[in-house]
Amino acid sequence: MKSPMHNDRLSSRQLSLALVVIFACTVSYAKGEESISSPPSTIEQQKSEASTTATSSNTQSSTVLPEVGVSASRLKQDAVSIDRTRTITTIETKELERTQPVTIFDAIRDVPGVAINGGPRPSGMTFNVRGYNDGEDVLVRVDNVPKGFEKYRFGGTFVEPELLKSIEVQRGPQITSGSGSLGGTVLAKTKDAADLLKPGQRYGARFKFGYASNNDEYQRSYMFYSRPIDEVDILYHRSHRTSNDITHNDGSKLESSAINSLSQLFKLSIFPTDDLQLTTSIILFQDSGLQPYDATGGNPGSITFRNLIREIDDLSISETIRWTPDTPWIDLTATIGKGHTKLKDTSPPGFGLNSSNAAGTIYDDYKYSSSTVDIANTSILYGKNDFNIKLLAGLQYNSMSREVTKTASVAMGNVNSDGFNPAVVAGEKTFTAFYLQPRIEYGRFGIIPGIRVDTYDISTNEPRVQNHLLQKNLPDQISFTHKTYSLGLTFDLIPRSLTIFSNYGQGFRPPSIDEYFSYASNYAGNLLTPPFPGYIPGLGSEYGGGFGRCTTPETNYICGDVYRLQTSTSSEIGLHYQTPRLFDSDLQLISKFTYFHIKTEHLLRSFALNTISVPNVAPPNTPQNAWEKRYGTEFESSLLYKDSYARISYSKTWGSIFEYPNISPVSIYTVPGNALNITLGTQLTRNLGINASYRKISERLIDGGSQDGYEVFNAGAFWTASNNVIFRLVGENLKNKDYNLNAAGDMPWQIGNRAAGRNIRFITEISF
Repeated sequence: MKSPMHNDRLSSRQLSLALVVIFACTVSYAKGEESISSPPSTIEQQKSEASTTATSSNTQSSTVLPEVGVSASRLKQDAVSIDRTRTITTIETKELERTQPVTIFDAIRDVPGVAINGGPRPSGMTFNVRGYNDGEDVLVRVDNVPKGFEKYRFGGTFVEPELLKSIEVQRGPQITSGSGSLGGTVLAKTKDAADLLKPGQRYGARFKFGYASNNDEYQRSYMFYSRPIDEVDILYHRSHRTSNDITHNDGSKLESSAINSLSQLFKLSIFPTDDLQLTTSIILFQDSGLQPYDATGGNPGSITFRNLIREIDDLSISETIRWTPDTPWIDLTATIGKGHTKLKDTSPPGFGLNSSNAAGTIYDDYKYSSSTVDIANTSILYGKNDFNIKLLAGLQYNSMSREVTKTASVAMGNVNSDGFNPAVVAGEKTFTAFYLQPRIEYGRFGIIPGIRVDTYDISTNEPRVQNHLLQKNLPDQISFTHKTYSLGLTFDLIPRSLTIFSNYGQGFRPPSIDEYFSYASNYAGNLLTPPFPGYIPGLGSEYGGGFGRCTTPETNYICGDVYRLQTSTSSEIGLHYQTPRLFDSDLQLISKFTYFHIKTEHLLRSFALNTISVPNVAPPNTPQNAWEKRYGTEFESSLLYKDSYARISYSKTWGSIFEYPNISPVSIYTVPGNALNITLGTQLTRNLGINASYRKISERLIDGGSQDGYEVFNAGAFWTASNNVIFRLVGENLKNKDYNLNAAGDMPWQIGNRAAGRNIRFITEISF
């Protein structure tokens, strides 16, 4: 007669066998499917069930098992981590070293539910998470400081992946993210000296040199790190990339795609006590050269947008406090940060949007400044036997302001003499938020409710616009408070092995400064004499007008608080399975399947006041009656056996949108093609390792048809020649396929840029 323990063990074996079969069938099905696509998956690292700390995302980290050792309850995870109960995947240092990504976008391309829009230039890339492709729908933070800004047809996320230790990708709104995260959040952490120093080492250095065949790219990286005394860590990192234009598979060039960028990181960590850490991080990014005005879409240098000379100078500074005293009440992370970005576009005659034959040159200057405070603390309120109560509480503040000028070297009819740009106005967006998220666990059951309260102030300090608003008796500052709620439920069907989970979350996106206050115009607004076409009093009593986003004469075409917030509700349900000894062997398996549904209402991009009635749908003059519905499945799984690994991910997103003037819903253009990714790797000897990946992207819907899918093969190898020298070889698009990327910006229904052809990268690392 079999003991109860034996019966449990048998059922676990059967379940393991079933999941392996599912794993294999998924690969077989995806290979045979005509249109499978996009971002793949990832594996690994999970932190102890018992400790819920404020991580880079400052949220409780469900079940993340330590990366050390393999036993009945622990899994070795050191390359890619899969969160047990939330749709969060983290790319760790080891995976970044294997793949050697050129951009942060390349680094997370294989995460299920994630695609990349725009590119292949870094300045034109944006994240697409679950079909949300706008830069203001996916929040990006580096060392917990928000990155990115508002600019037409531009990416705006600048960070060199060589500086990064890990990248966490959250799909869907999280309680710690707030607005700007309808699609999700990308959290990047930079390296520390402690990550690089060997046991007993006080000082070290690493030099890295790389060459890429496709665009003759040269990479030079210099890193110095030390722990002069036990209480101090110091790191300085400098990375410089230069290249020619990208080459397509047929030998043609992608115009204005050359790179000349410099990245620097300085990091100082001080440990006054064993439970207190103070870290200062300074990141600088600089880029310059001939680039397309439209960095996000296809047709570089087209007659519509043309090329221009672009200079980017991006600086962020953060101070992080990590305090973990010997008390269950305090596990605190606090970040204070500042960010500054200067962007200058120079358009000689015939460049950029300067189609004039005059001798004058147009200069567009953008200066962005941001301040942030982020405080999160996890308290263990009660813990005894199978009953535990924890509380995550947080306070956030963020302010982003910008100054904008448009000037010319000589007097030009389409440029104001005082630098005023009616389409892009100066202003400031500020919010303060507070959130609470208790976590209650009783036996196998867990419940995680949450509430977040955001208070926003969005204003313009552009004198002409302020004067116009004053004449119309309209405010130059719009304020509101918005609450969002979340709820998570978990249940362990098999303790420490099989977990079913569900998550509900609300998100929102406020209108931007441009949407609230810009005066988009066909005319620059110079002094005009009535009845010149387009003349409207306002913006100074004698300046020309035009038309903006609103068609309301009473606001003189400035929308103001006519807008409503764009809101979303997200629901997901999933199953997570893990075992450290599959079939009583050294083979470990982690698998996770998620189904999600998202409804987004009051779409900002489809703002319109209907001039005619749509029968049975909307009366005239009803703004923002548009909505979107998204559905999707995401699967990620990993197998690890000694020094060999296999990972697979598959994601599919579909949905519909209703907006005026349609009388019925249509398919969503922003949804990427289905994506399958398979990665295999092994360490052949102590000093030699290889890996290969296969990505299959299905066709996707665009305006008037579809964009073809494609398949890409990549591979890599490394050889540790000595304790101080490593050689790496990376091959990208090895079959030299010709395919198109996803267009970005406000035209995702177009075909994007052609991708780069075959690329072979050689990298040498020397450490001391």
